[in-house]
Amino acid sequence: MSLRFGLPALVASFAGAWVLVRVSGLEPLFSYSLAGAEFFVTPVKLLVGVLIVFFAFQELRGGKKQAIAPVWLPLGGVVSGFFGGLSGNQGAFRSAFLLGGGLALGLI
Repeated sequence: MSLRFGLPALVASFAGAWVLVRVSGLEPLFSYSLAGAEFFVTPVKLLVGVLIVFFAFQELRGGKKQAIAPVWLPLGGVVSGFFGGLSGNQGAFRSAFLLGGGLALGLI
């Protein structure tokens, strides 16, 4: 069963990394000065920053744990892998799907 999660995650991580490379080549959106230094906000920095804030909010929000049917494990792998390739922050999605699907506990 773990292959139903892991293989889609592996493939999707390459897609996420490809998007990261494409976005990394874009020009800065704007710049600002702080304490005598100039900083540039690029699309990739903004994207990764928004993702980190989103994932932190999801973790802090908590909530009740829900069971996830094994049929959803491939989708969980895709979501986890894509965001892992894009920003390195796949842990929140991976944990949610594996715990919800009983994989982390060896129930499946």
